[in-house]
Amino acid sequence: MFYREQLPNSYISYGTKTLGFSPRLGFALREDLSLQLRYSIYQQQISLPGYLANCNNNPGNGLLAFNPSPAFVNSVGGAAFLPAPATDASGVGLWCYSDGEASLPVRKELQSGQALTSALGYSLNYNTLDNNKNPTDGLLVDFKQDFAGVGGDVTYLKSAVDAKYYTRWLPILSD
Repeated sequence: MFYREQLPNSYISYGTKTLGFSPRLGFALREDLSLQLRYSIYQQQISLPGYLANCNNNPGNGLLAFNPSPAFVNSVGGAAFLPAPATDASGVGLWCYSDGEASLPVRKELQSGQALTSALGYSLNYNTLDNNKNPTDGLLVDFKQDFAGVGGDVTYLKSAVDAKYYTRWLPILSD
């Protein structure tokens, strides 16, 4: 069982909260080959700070700060046809994206609310390493696949391969 929370920061504009459960079962098929089966179910919600969601296309009563989206500007024929105040004191403009507004995909995901993901997956692991903690020779290959769509709101197929080869490196010495 797990709970993970990521807060907005200077690298990512939105926050996420994830609550879930993921049991796993693994067993060896041979000395160098193992299989792990897993099931995951988790619910994820994103959040956006208010200052990143300040787009509005309501130039009407003047009580709201008018901060039009580029689509709205284009729909009225350009900036010249916008009612005041279409610019700030610097004359640059109040455009939604000029002040760090969140992108449309992030805002659409925010409107959709919480998403429930239910997924089945497996990992196939091939390991010929001489030492698992400090390998100097051998091959390690992990093949992972997850299928979401066993209930829930999300559907995907994710496949990944990770391969590592270790060998001793001996410098060639010459006279």
